[in-house]
Amino acid sequence: MTAALQLHGITRQFGGVTAVSNVDLRLEPGERCALLGPNGAGKTTLFNVIAGDITPSSGRIELFGEDVTRHTVAARVWRGLRRTYQKSALFDQLSVAENLFLGALGPGGRGHLTVTHGLTAQRQRWRVVERTADRVGLADRLMTPAHALSHGERRQLEIGLALGQESRLILLDEPAAGLSPDERTTLTELLKGLSRDSALVMIEHDMDMALALTERVVVLSDGALVAEGTPDQIADDPMVREVYLGAGGSA
Repeated sequence: MTAALQLHGITRQFGGVTAVSNVDLRLEPGERCALLGPNGAGKTTLFNVIAGDITPSSGRIELFGEDVTRHTVAARVWRGLRRTYQKSALFDQLSVAENLFLGALGPGGRGHLTVTHGLTAQRQRWRVVERTADRVGLADRLMTPAHALSHGERRQLEIGLALGQESRLILLDEPAAGLSPDERTTLTELLKGLSRDSALVMIEHDMDMALALTERVVVLSDGALVAEGTPDQIADDPMVREVYLGAGGSA
């Protein structure tokens, strides 16, 4: 089976500092994977390289069997890659429905449209908006401006945008950051319910939450991949505990 994501020797340097060092990783379609490590381990830098926000110093990135190492962010989005950021990135003056509509444009928004086809496409996208709002628990907030949402609801909306249309690989960068216990519970249930049509990679400070939501865990330290296994294997790994304890237990 063609991998959803394959990294071959990914390295990223900033001057004399190596933020990511020779990382190899394969993610299968529909797989759930947690990317853990102490602060400064290179997790977000690796996400930025995968998403195309920055280019690797060396190595190769494949999405669904295609080399996208030098592709733009937009080109990777067209191929089904979506992501969220540590800080919410929403259209604050637009409603929940309008935000989700923009997400629903996705790859299906390309190409020449006749008037009839255009109207049909619009109706189809609004149906996607309604389904997505229901999936992320915002069906009763469609007309609410994004800026009026609670912090937890903003995270839910971000995930709705990432689901978009034809998403096949989603990168979640600390989705539970700043959430209350109740909001974390809501988010956990939301993520558990996501379709396996999309593979998922998650960076998360809450190690218990990350381990509960994924079937494979990879651990970075000083930019290098130092451990990989199931959640149970990683939770019992003395070297992983040492990495976390040495960094004050922070992911």
